[in-house]
Amino acid sequence: MTLPTFLGIGVPRSGTTWIHELFKTHPQVYVPKYRKEINFFNKNYERGIDWYEKYFPSDIRAGKYRAIGEITPFYLFNDECIERILKMPSITKLIVNLRNPVDRAYSFYVVMIQNGKCVGSFEECMSKYPVILQQSYYSKQLKKYFHHFGREQILVLIYEKTIASSISKTKEIVANFLDIDVEGFPPTAGTDKVAVSRIPKAHAAYLFFDRIAWKLKDMRLDCIVSWSIKLGIKRLFGKKPLPPKMKEETRQYLKELYKPEIKELESLLDTNLDCWK
Repeated sequence: MTLPTFLGIGVPRSGTTWIHELFKTHPQVYVPKYRKEINFFNKNYERGIDWYEKYFPSDIRAGKYRAIGEITPFYLFNDECIERILKMPSITKLIVNLRNPVDRAYSFYVVMIQNGKCVGSFEECMSKYPVILQQSYYSKQLKKYFHHFGREQILVLIYEKTIASSISKTKEIVANFLDIDVEGFPPTAGTDKVAVSRIPKAHAAYLFFDRIAWKLKDMRLDCIVSWSIKLGIKRLFGKKPLPPKMKEETRQYLKELYKPEIKELESLLDTNLDCWK
């Protein structure tokens, strides 16, 4: 039985898709080719280990990899995940991506607009849907993981200090953490844009496609969804302008709101987060 040795556990809109795509290019790392968010430990746990194992290579093929894993950015926020992950001894390393709380909140709002989960301005939606702001509070959940895992087992990547500023530096950091050869990453790996926000013009048709896509994934036909996207099916739905940016007074309000959180994180991670201030 082959099960993951590492997990990416969070957070949404902080570079997790970029990390997943980066790992796909390395010959010593295995992540599911057609599916990023398996959601096993939060949504699909009752399906059992046998269901989960099918997302990973056979025992024969597994020997060629030094690191086997998957990335589901919602694991961090589900307390049940911690206990469930601890029951899988093969998992010895966790990766957490963090981003400026204000920017992450707005980016998550755009995705909710895209997926038909909310309608209206950022200011309207952040009031109606608390999850938009709540998922930018990282320290409380990180402390829970630090209680059960050694600090050396958890790699925290600050988006602004790594992915957004130096791809080569990020490659070195994750290679050292997973004990893989940094030279295994192709020179161009990580240079393509991923997880680009797009508001479809034909929104109803897009949401119908999205429902069909999730049904296909539930039937383990992720490859069909992946091929459809690569063939450009999303372009058929057209493109509308992104929603207006948050108001400057909203940004200033949120910067004040998250000040205690940032201070707590600086202490918890023993790092400077002036890039968020």
